[in-house]
Amino acid sequence: MTIEIGCGQITWRGSGDSEDQVLADIAAAEYAGAPWPRGESDATAIAQRFSRHGLKPAPGYFAGDFWDRSRRDEQLAQARSAAEISRRLGLTEIYLADNGFDRVRPGHRTRRQAAGNVTEADSLSDQEFEQLAEGVSEVGFVKLEDTVVVTDTGWEAYGDTGRGWNVFD
Repeated sequence: MTIEIGCGQITWRGSGDSEDQVLADIAAAEYAGAPWPRGESDATAIAQRFSRHGLKPAPGYFAGDFWDRSRRDEQLAQARSAAEISRRLGLTEIYLADNGFDRVRPGHRTRRQAAGNVTEADSLSDQEFEQLAEGVSEVGFVKLEDTVVVTDTGWEAYGDTGRGWNVFD
């Protein structure tokens, strides 16, 4: 079995280096790849840029305020787009993450402000936690809807079944 290791570009955040320089640095360190950049939608251009550096695109990040039900439709539309880009890049996984460090959280502080100093006020309410679980599950099913698995007897589309197991009473 071969295990390929990628390197996240977050280390270069704020460095001023271009995306090409970051990928060149990752390639020079002999990593196999890096996550495809958030906000980019052209899978062909992403694959070509990574290939120029001898790298493979690794699963990208999909971030959202999953506890905020009012943004669910928007997040699911964005998840469908991310799933499509991932599929075009030949990827079956995607990283789910909380939205950025400077976004205000339920405790009225940013993630950056709360880091290392988390208090009970930074917690999600029971309702927000339930909405978080529902939101993450829905995003997961969006990704499954875009995934077809070849089996010994043909194929299976995982997103066609399974919904409902995560329903809260």
